[in-house]
Amino acid sequence: MSANEKKLYSIGEIANLLGVSTSSLRFYDEAKIIVPMIRDDNGYRYYTDTQVMELMFILEMRRIDIPLNNIKKMLGEKELFFVRENIESRIDEIEQEILKLHFQKEYAVQLTKQLNKSIRNIFKTNKDTNCNDLSIDYYPAVNAVTLDTEGSFIEQEKFTTTHIRLNNICEEKHLNISGCPMVYFKDDGKQHLYMKKYKETWALPVNQNSGCCDQVVLFPDYWGASIIHIGSYDSMEDSYCRLLDNIEKEHLKLSGPPIEQYIINCMHIIDSSQFVTKIIFPLNQGSLKHEFMKLEYDQNED
Repeated sequence: MSANEKKLYSIGEIANLLGVSTSSLRFYDEAKIIVPMIRDDNGYRYYTDTQVMELMFILEMRRIDIPLNNIKKMLGEKELFFVRENIESRIDEIEQEILKLHFQKEYAVQLTKQLNKSIRNIFKTNKDTNCNDLSIDYYPAVNAVTLDTEGSFIEQEKFTTTHIRLNNICEEKHLNISGCPMVYFKDDGKQHLYMKKYKETWALPVNQNSGCCDQVVLFPDYWGASIIHIGSYDSMEDSYCRLLDNIEKEHLKLSGPPIEQYIINCMHIIDSSQFVTKIIFPLNQGSLKHEFMKLEYDQNED
């Protein structure tokens, strides 16, 4: 071979030289991204030195996942400014992908927490049927994405679509979900159980504060009496009655309508017998102070 002759590379030699599969090279050929310069009478493909450099460029751009159609245009333009523009565009896409992956990771962590909590509640309930009759807890202030809806008590479709809308808002706004979905009812006691239509506010807790977007609202802190309901929603009336009876026995006063936390719901599992819902009634702190101190004293004595 003279100094003016250019070396030709077979498809196998190119594959070994660049660490790329022969199937990828054939695909680039068929897609007209880079076609072997020479084919002999037997149909063998041969690439030139220039095409080796073009293949190196393709592999480098694919390393950062630039689409093949864009790479094909870049090979035609052969301009640094055009290459830079495509790489900068890919950086923007990667940043969005990172945000999405971060949202998915945080949401997966939150789902795991809900599942762990529910498994403990189910195990505890199976062990002691009286374990969840009444619990008095402090609930700190929480920021949440909200949706106001109007519907009926057992309305699975509305629950599902509302839950999806809340999650979509969080994903679009890059908000990190920090708790399970909740419903703040507008009617006192258990009235909503018997109403054909009632108003409610759905809330999905997030880590961001209420100033980050219009749909994030700050809910104030409160003390509440709660019970864990395990099972389908159509059997929830008994849990409401038991909780209200125990609140009355403890001489506690309610300060507002009930709140439901959907720890495990139809978005997590198909079997409704494993749904886990926390029913909470906010308490008047004036009536709570003496009673709660008494409960703490009795527990310490034990």
